[in-house]
Amino acid sequence: MVKNYFTIALRVLRRDRLFSIVNILGLSVGLTTVLFIFLWVNDEISFDKFHEEIENIYYVYEHQEYSNGQSFYSYVTPGPLAPALLERYSEIEGAVRFTWANFTIKVGDVLVNEDQVYMTDQSFFDVFSFRVLRGKRETLLTDPSSIVITRDLAIKYFGSDWERQDVVGQAIRLDDKWNVAVSGVVENPPRQSGLQFHAVVPFHFLADRWGSWIETDWGSNALRTYVKLANGANAEALADALRYEVETHNEGSNVELFLLPFEELHLTALNGKNDPKTYLRIFVVAAIFILLIACINFTNLATARAMKRAKEIGVRKSIGAMRSQLIGQYLMESLVLALVSSIVAVGLAAVLLPWFNQASGKQLLWTDVDAIFVAGLAIIVGFTGIFAGIYPAFYLSSFKPVEVLKGTVKLQGGLFRKALVILQFTLSTVLILSTVVVNRQLSFMKSKDLGYKLENVIYLEMKGDPQPGYKALQANANRFPEILSLTVADQVPINGGYSTSNMDWEGKDPESDVNVYFINTGYDYLQTLGIDLAAGRTHSREFSTDTMNVVINEAMAELIGRSPDELVGERFRLWKNEGKIIGVAKNYHFEKMNAKISPQVISLSPRRSNNVMVRISGANLQQSLASVRTIWEEAVPDQPFDYSFMDQEFNEVYEKETQVSQLFTSFSVIAILISCIGLFGLASFVAAQMRREIGLRKVLGATMQQIVFAFSKRFLGWVIVANIIGLPVGYWLMNLWLEEYAYRITVQPTMLAAVALLTLGITLTTILHQSISSAATNPADVLRHE
Repeated sequence: MVKNYFTIALRVLRRDRLFSIVNILGLSVGLTTVLFIFLWVNDEISFDKFHEEIENIYYVYEHQEYSNGQSFYSYVTPGPLAPALLERYSEIEGAVRFTWANFTIKVGDVLVNEDQVYMTDQSFFDVFSFRVLRGKRETLLTDPSSIVITRDLAIKYFGSDWERQDVVGQAIRLDDKWNVAVSGVVENPPRQSGLQFHAVVPFHFLADRWGSWIETDWGSNALRTYVKLANGANAEALADALRYEVETHNEGSNVELFLLPFEELHLTALNGKNDPKTYLRIFVVAAIFILLIACINFTNLATARAMKRAKEIGVRKSIGAMRSQLIGQYLMESLVLALVSSIVAVGLAAVLLPWFNQASGKQLLWTDVDAIFVAGLAIIVGFTGIFAGIYPAFYLSSFKPVEVLKGTVKLQGGLFRKALVILQFTLSTVLILSTVVVNRQLSFMKSKDLGYKLENVIYLEMKGDPQPGYKALQANANRFPEILSLTVADQVPINGGYSTSNMDWEGKDPESDVNVYFINTGYDYLQTLGIDLAAGRTHSREFSTDTMNVVINEAMAELIGRSPDELVGERFRLWKNEGKIIGVAKNYHFEKMNAKISPQVISLSPRRSNNVMVRISGANLQQSLASVRTIWEEAVPDQPFDYSFMDQEFNEVYEKETQVSQLFTSFSVIAILISCIGLFGLASFVAAQMRREIGLRKVLGATMQQIVFAFSKRFLGWVIVANIIGLPVGYWLMNLWLEEYAYRITVQPTMLAAVALLTLGITLTTILHQSISSAATNPADVLRHE
């Protein structure tokens, strides 16, 4: 029976080629989109799952509440926390802390900057299951003069035949200061690892770089902390027990500690802003929308062509076919069509995967596909076939043979088809409006006045003690007119920054407890970045006391509650530095625009500042870069000249929004394409049904324009209704999304009008050919057969 159904289904698909092509094209495009989203979701939920006993690994993070109602989440914790937790709580069998930095690595004559070098505890490779290729896992970091490198670094430093060499024990020079030996080689961290590193060194390198305070100071947050629980340990009870651990060691602290399962970290935003789960849900919903639009095509076309199959149904029923058999037959046709579409979809996905990787920022591979993925895809294809065909199957099988054979059968379901077309274009309208809003918000963020000028500013990271190199750079920069300004800072300003509550000012409420961002800089920081002053002055070499003085931004002045002019000259203490406010800088965006500009304090501390920023002339970029290279090689000859442009770094900050924008644009194009494919097919069947009506209209004197209007108005009416429903829904959804941004656009009526005109224009273009062809029909050719 099933084989017979299958054979008939193939025969029907071959016989009615227009119906088959339209549906296969629509379903295959929809399934291709679903396949990409399925790959993307599978990749997202697979992060870090390769670690053994991942269910026992937890990430420790902080939450802080301040007296002004400010709520602050921190991904980093105090340096002494991990050892203290391991010693105090028996449920914890392993604890590890780490941070990362760039190191200058020299092997023989090879001198390069390596980023993502982890400085961590000996337990790192006990807690995390990175594959060890050379060396013994239990002794990888026990030697204080050791380094663990990845496969890529082994190839870079020792050649592609490194596996045939005795790599363990080979000497490496770090920052032209430390001699270390390779204690092991590990496999490159998998693409689906939230921990990405190039090399790992013992924890003491961090203390050597930052100072011994990192191991004892409970008042500063600097390191990421993970704990591994013993099998059977109660994580909730442990979380309650350690919540106030920081306060135990730092009286008066407002820090609460929480545990987050490591396997959930990749899809979690602690502050709730730009939560990865939000994008996950958005893309899944978009995929469902597109697949639903494709299924609607099938349902619409199948019911619209019912008259063509009415006689077949009547004959089959009159010779004894049961309704259940007819339903089975039509469902098989739908499943066969879904199967053929899935084969086409896999082919399209294979061709378009490089494009999707570029648009989504992923590196998806077909080798990631496993049995569960294939089973899931099969379920989606089966569901698509049944969902698309179930209504047509029951609708077609309900025809009465007597009415069919007498020619008195009346087709029903016109209202249902209208509803499906309206739903189809409603979904498309929502996606198109979402695309417009996302693109406008992205454009707004990239074009908004940031309060500083990033063009033609490069930055480099200086290793070791930055003071000598910084002074040499400043002394030599004046030789080259194309070097306009030069400064240093302990962080690149577009990446947020550090914060502290250890400050005081004139008139501050002793009970007030606030968290404020700070940045340590060299001279000419504001000038180099083009940040204007609202009042006062910036740090100057003419005043030796400026090492104690600070510049604040307008947001900080607002927090203090006085005007910028009034604050200049007022007392201000940052940590133990008792100084004054010498200037108030105008607000500039040092965080992403989903956050309001926060209060910031700018202190003069070049000795803590390793990021060199140089404003160069854009008139001759290559000459300017050559000049910077010259003074760099003179100042720090043992460090490579590796630079980045600040404006490129800024664009990378909004990489996620750019990817969302590209994907939304793609989804909208796909949705409207599928809708138009279905609309074209439906218009063809409607044109066939209206042949007699059009012939009569022409005989009675109707012009071509009148017939085109009569043919088109029903379709345009459906799309107008879809806009009336879809635009408010899209408006509401996009306003919800925009709430994540402190600085955002507003959804203007002109955007809604543009989307409405676009959908109407696309609809008219799609059906124009059919309407003109129908209007041009010779009435004699039609009426002679009536």
